[in-house]
Amino acid sequence: MRAAVYSLIFREYKLKEFFKIVQEIGYGAVEIRVHEDGVHISPFANPNDMKVIKKMAEDYGLHICCLAGYARLGRPGNKGEAELKKAISVGRLADAADATVFRIKITGYDPSIGYERIRELFREQAKRLIE
Repeated sequence: MRAAVYSLIFREYKLKEFFKIVQEIGYGAVEIRVHEDGVHISPFANPNDMKVIKKMAEDYGLHICCLAGYARLGRPGNKGEAELKKAISVGRLADAADATVFRIKITGYDPSIGYERIRELFREQAKRLIE
């Protein structure tokens, strides 16, 4: 079985401390939280900083398997564009970290938009994300 630990579980720790603890427990992979509040990485961090974090994880024998972002696709207008921009930034960070995947989310239900329109917007934005 291959399991990873999510950094938010260790929210009060810096990444280096988190890596050390996870390595001592015996894990080989981590999911790192990416959020505007800075715990643990900002979605708009510099990709070069992500390479430093990757090296730090590797020094503890860990693979960054996922950057767990909070960008919510499926929103219309300027909010949708801002969330797409955030998701693209997280994708670039994931590339810099050689992470296997990065997480995107779908926006919550909004009756003024409706389920079908939210799904349609999500599909359109998700397509733009990987172009």
